[in-house]
Amino acid sequence: MLYIQVRDKHIQKLVKSLEAAGLEVTKTSGKQHVKVRNPETGKVVFFGAASLGDWRASKNILRDLKKVGYNGKQLG
Repeated sequence: MLYIQVRDKHIQKLVKSLEAAGLEVTKTSGKQHVKVRNPETGKVVFFGAASLGDWRASKNILRDLKKVGYNGKQLG
């Protein structure tokens, strides 16, 4: 399991869930976005660490994560 340090408890929970689902989770340099990659398909999704505060952004992130194979029901 890869450990990335994030301050937001909702994102920490999400990162653990993504890793448990077999997805690779890393942090980008610069603006500190989260990068999620499915090692089987090579598909990649990025999202901002502050994005989970807005319910619309959370729905959009869930939609994008489904593209890489994440089946989680809700964020945060």
